[in-house]
Parts: sequence; structure tokens; C-alpha cells
Amino acid sequence: MINKKITLTIQGYDIKLSSSLCFYQGDSIHLIFELNESTITINSNGTRSRVVLPIEPLSAFLLIEKAGNIDYIENASVVGNEVHFHISSKYTDTVGIGRMQIILTDDNCCQLTFSPFNFEVRENIAESLLSQADTLITDIDNVALMTNDGDGLMVGKSLVSDGVPVTSKYIRDLQQKGILDGEERLIIQDDEATKYTTMLNLYNYIIEHFGDTIDNEIREQIGTSGDELLRLKAQLNSLITNATNDLVAIRKLKKDYEDALAELNNQNN
Repeated sequence: MINKKITLTIQGYDIKLSSSLCFYQGDSIHLIFELNESTITINSNGTRSRVVLPIEPLSAFLLIEKAGNIDYIENASVVGNEVHFHISSKYTDTVGIGRMQIILTDDNCCQLTFSPFNFEVRENIAESLLSQADTLITDIDNVALMTNDGDGLMVGKSLVSDGVPVTSKYIRDLQQKGILDGEERLIIQDDEATKYTTMLNLYNYIIEHFGDTIDNEIREQIGTSGDELLRLKAQLNSLITNATNDLVAIRKLKKDYEDALAELNNQNN
């Protein structure tokens, strides 16, 4: 969930925001207002000082004025002195300066209204409003792939214009994964329903049922079996490791010899 937290400090009819409220057309966000009041207190020695105290309401409403029309949102939740509202794209579809105003309430019919404050909505670079839509996998002819239950195969969300509820995507346009770890899920169907399996299960099935065929094919093509190739690969890796260790040892002996020769020359001089 994307959220933005704003601290509101109230002093009489004045209200101060910790940061300005700026949106673009079509934005949707979880807005959190932290409510505080700046007030004067009298200390034990009689001096007056200004302190900031939290305001903890039971519930709240947010009035939203845009283009001369007024709507309201009931709080999503209240946690201490934090009031949560969800601002949907409905409230950010009009470019310009609007106003918001918070009204606090309790169970005893009491009501406290804060001074209004401005928010701004700017035009984005798209020609129309953008919104999120479910994305279906489609075949090469752009026909949606369906499960046995008639449900579309969803692959996430897409940004679309003009309020399109569903969009589509070819398999070739999906993100490609390079290195496989065996836990990848594949969609399969049998006579019962649409299910999934993993790459590891698929690999085990191929080895169990087609291992001999694969091994014979490798032997026919290169004159040896797959197991023999693995054994030769292990031997080659061992030879490379031993050769590398021998090279390191030779270089160390050479350095030791050069250091001893240099020390002998220094003694003679």
C-alpha cells in the first residue's frame, strides 16, 4: 500500500502542514494525517509556554472540495493521533487547486472542525486518465486463455486509459527469467481441473520417463553417454584445480627464491 504521512499542527484558526499535498491526475493513495495542537500552558512557576499536544479523536471525516463540488470520506482507521483516509482516483481526476477539511467526531455527538487547507492536482503526460486494470494472458490471436472453470489467467496489473477494466498481454511480452531454480510454477491441465506444477517436478518426470532415451540420443550423437560426460567434466575440473594449485606453488617458490637472492646481494654489498 502506497501511503503519505502529513503532520497537521493546529493553532486556533491557523493550520500548518508538514508538507504540501500534491497529486497528478488519477493518483490513488493512502493518506495519513498526524493531528497535533499548538497551545499555551502555564507552568508551576507561573510562566507561560507553548507546547504541541497530540489530538486523539474517535473518528473523523475528510471534506474534499474540487471544481466547486464538495464530497467527503469517512476515516479508514484511527490510530492514536493518526487518522487514515484512502484517497481514490475519484478525487484526483480534476486538474487544479482544491481544498480539504477535517472534521473530528466522537460517540457523544461532539464535533470539532479544523480550518481547510489546499491540495493541488496536476495533469500527467498521458492524454487521458490512467487507471489499473487486470491483465490476462492471451494466445497469438489475442484470445484470452481460460481455465477449465472459465476464469482468465491473470498475470498482474497494467496501466490503461479510458477506464478499461481488463487488458491483455501476450506470453512473449511477459518478463523473462534467466536462471531457473526449480521452484518456478507452470500452469497445467488434466481431466480434473487447471493446476500448476514446478520446474523441478517437470525435470524429475523427464528424467524418470525419458532418461534412457536422452542418454541414448547423446551417445548416438557424440559417442558417449550423459553420465560419462558428467564423469569427464568432474575429472577435467579436478585437473584444472590441481594445475591451478601447482601454479600457485611454483609462483611462491619463485618469489621465495627471488627474495633470498636479493637478501644475499644486499649482504655482499
